[in-house]
Amino acid sequence: MADAIRQDCGIVITSGSLQTNHGRATAAAAKELGLDPYLVLRARPADVEMMEHKPSAGNFFLDKVIGAGIVLAPYGPQEEFLMPRMRKLAEDLLASTGKKSYLIPVGGSNLIGMWGYITAFQEMMDQVPSHTLLCD
Repeated sequence: MADAIRQDCGIVITSGSLQTNHGRATAAAAKELGLDPYLVLRARPADVEMMEHKPSAGNFFLDKVIGAGIVLAPYGPQEEFLMPRMRKLAEDLLASTGKKSYLIPVGGSNLIGMWGYITAFQEMMDQVPSHTLLCD
């Protein structure tokens, strides 16, 4: 989120499956920092039908409670189905709100996301005394 703020973005867009943990966590963090969260969610027709009958389930429900904008996309590879929709959404939001968007790929799987995992692991190792954890 620091990179989004540093780049003067007012919107964060990420993607994942309908019940994505990454999307929920990203939306919550964005909202907490005053950024507008949007999620482009992969959904199969059966998923969409289920959500029509049970709209308050799991992370999808929490995404709505958080106030994330939600866009459904066909289920398929990120580069073919999700990223183009994320880019188009960012263009549309810039035109309608004047706010720049920060795009985060599925699962935060980019260079910044990688460093997040590395630093989280280092923090975990620092908090566990070496004599209580055996790593092989």
